[in-house]
Parts: sequence; C-alpha cells; structure tokens
Amino acid sequence: MDAATASLVVNSVVAVGSCAGWLFYVKAINENRNHWKDVAEGRKGEIEELEKRSPEFMEKTLEERIGVREREIERLKRDGSENEEALSIAQFEVSMLEADLGRARSFGIIANREYARNDISVGGSLEKDGIEVVLLGFASVDSGMLMVTDPCYANNWKESTDDEISEALSGTPSGGPHEYSYAGACEASSSPNGQLHFELGHPGAGVAFTTALGDGHYPVYAEKFEGDLIRVFVDLG
Repeated sequence: MDAATASLVVNSVVAVGSCAGWLFYVKAINENRNHWKDVAEGRKGEIEELEKRSPEFMEKTLEERIGVREREIERLKRDGSENEEALSIAQFEVSMLEADLGRARSFGIIANREYARNDISVGGSLEKDGIEVVLLGFASVDSGMLMVTDPCYANNWKESTDDEISEALSGTPSGGPHEYSYAGACEASSSPNGQLHFELGHPGAGVAFTTALGDGHYPVYAEKFEGDLIRVFVDLG
C-alpha cells in the first residue's frame, strides 16, 4: 500500500470515528432532553396543584363564583317573588363567598409580607425583620376556656339551660357540629374540634379552646408588620 492510499484509509477511519462520535453525542443529548421532558411532565401536575393552593388562584376562583351567584341573583329578582327562598339562599352564599375572598386576600398580604420578612433577614430577630410585638390587653377566664369570635355574632348567642351545660361538661366530647352557645363551647373546647357552628349548621361562628392553667388573667399579644396587625396570640402558660 502506497503512502497516498494509507493516508486515505487513515482519514476515512478518522472520519467514520468522528461521525460515530457525533451521532453518539447527538443521541445522548436527545436522551437527556427526553429525560428532562418526562420529569417536567411529571412535575406539571404537582406545579398545577400547588398553584391551585396559592392565594391568587383562590381569589380568582372566588371572584368567578361570586360573579356566577350575582348573575343568578339578578335573574331571580327579575323572575319575581316566587323565588324569594332561592334568592335568599343565593344572597347568603354570596356573603359567605365574599367573606372567604376577604380571608384569601388577607392571607395573600400576610404571605407576601412573610416573604419580604424572610428576604430581609433569614433567621434574624423579630426586631431586625420589622416585626413588633405589642401587648393588646388581658382576657379574664372563669370557665377554663376562651373563644375567638366576631363581636357582631354575639347577638346570635344561644342561651343554654343548666341541663345542657351539665350534659356538655359530663358527656363524651364529640367532633361536632357544636352550636354557638355556652354548652356548645364547653363541648367544643374539650373535643378534638373546637369549631362552633351557626344556626344553619355551617362552621365559622367561632372557635373555643381550653386554657392550660384553668381560670386566670391571660395576656393577649399581637405581632405588627409595618404598623399592621398580622398575628394575635394568647399566652396560656
């Protein structure tokens, strides 16, 4: 074999080897791309589920539901008085959805402030993070329990008989629903679920819970961020 032929053979082998290496490289890239594509597809459902839990998604969903109910209310009003019961129910649903929307917006504001607080100083002190702790006042306890509720609901407080109170204190606590009354608070505070219910049966009237040391005079504190109250807690110890 002369020199020219040998050189041609060597160049051909190099070319074939280079081509094979390039094909292997392209194949590896494609496989890697397909792998991450599969990972992305697998995580897509997780991401969508997390997005559904975000305050922004909740606000959008609640606003859409309120819009549907408001259009339904307008239709019922046009139809006349025969739909008074359905109209009343729809109006009640709108008020509850608006309350949920307000809570979702408040949660979103608090969450954003928490992110800002963490960005300022991760693991830092409350003072450095802009959180101010203040004493709001004291809550006196003579029943061994406390309750969180909206003051405007106090007019709907149901008076309990002595027998109802005795039964609530001596009976086996249940998971509810617990009525918005002293007997209901007694039962709720000693059960796994402290939720109090409205007269129509839906939750939200308040939350009752026992104190660690029974009766006493307990301080109530608030955490403020940029002057706004974002969290309240009771020192029950």
